[in-house]
Amino acid sequence: MWVNNRQALDFALEQFLSAPADHQPEKTRKPFERKALGAQADLLLERLERWRQSGDEGALETIVSDALRNAGTDMVVASAEGDRGADLAVWSDVLQPFVGNPLIIEIKARLLNKTSAKQAVEQLTSYLSSSGARWALLLYGEGPTSGGQLTGIAQPNVLVMSLRELLEALRMRAFPEVIRDLRNERVHGVKS
Repeated sequence: MWVNNRQALDFALEQFLSAPADHQPEKTRKPFERKALGAQADLLLERLERWRQSGDEGALETIVSDALRNAGTDMVVASAEGDRGADLAVWSDVLQPFVGNPLIIEIKARLLNKTSAKQAVEQLTSYLSSSGARWALLLYGEGPTSGGQLTGIAQPNVLVMSLRELLEALRMRAFPEVIRDLRNERVHGVKS
């Protein structure tokens, strides 16, 4: 019986080693463009302020989508399921080695206390596990000035950031760079 298992393992290993590589050739990969928002960040921050006055929750998702599309992501997709799934999914070749693809994003209007933050993290964690994605980002419009204040309640593979923090960071850096640095800080405890 051991011989048969050994033969099966040898066959599987041989098949694996002879299989073609599962990646795009270098010539077809799109080079990374460092796209920071620059002055667009001010316009998005103004829209965020108008949202605070109006309370229109759909406006938050639009602000985030617009920011991400202009800040170096390859693809941003909004959920077609409304409140039954994460709000956005982002793909970027640059993110692949750090957080994988897609990066799941949940946007909450307000995280005013630890209870609402824990509920949001639990909801996002369930989206993460059902999607097969490796990492997620929780964004919020109102709450602690720094998402780092909520990191302790999040799962290790959930990044937390206020929308204002994100827009300010995107002023000078591309989205994949912001996520890479946030992930490195989360995993290694060191700011890049």
